[in-house]
Amino acid sequence: MANAFSEVLQDQSVLGAYLADYVGLRRIPAIRIESGDGSSGIAVLEAYNMVKAGIYDCVAVVGVEKMHDVVNVKLNKALSTITDYEYEGFFGVTPAAQAAMAMKEYMVKYGYDYEDLAIWPIKMHERGSKNTGLYEEAGNA
Repeated sequence: MANAFSEVLQDQSVLGAYLADYVGLRRIPAIRIESGDGSSGIAVLEAYNMVKAGIYDCVAVVGVEKMHDVVNVKLNKALSTITDYEYEGFFGVTPAAQAAMAMKEYMVKYGYDYEDLAIWPIKMHERGSKNTGLYEEAGNA
């Protein structure tokens, strides 16, 4: 189970064990991998290593994060824990703030304004909304 913030955001831990119990695998080992925003990648790597080492023949990897269950202040504080909190988060430098500063620098360096960049989310949502057609064409509607 890949998850980074369940203790902070939902006051819940041992998600691997809860998932195993939920799907009826009570006597199967289950672990939670926590590695910030790289948790899913590390979980896949760990599963690969377990199979390659011959520890298991079959491994399931599941990733879950419920970030929209909390208010932005709590989420930003949780996200700050994946940076060097003592030097960054303590002063309010959250990952969102870092992204904003990087984008501002990019805009200055390359001469863009907000309107130039605002079109991207609109285009991505428009294109993403059309992706369901492939699923329906395959007879899965």
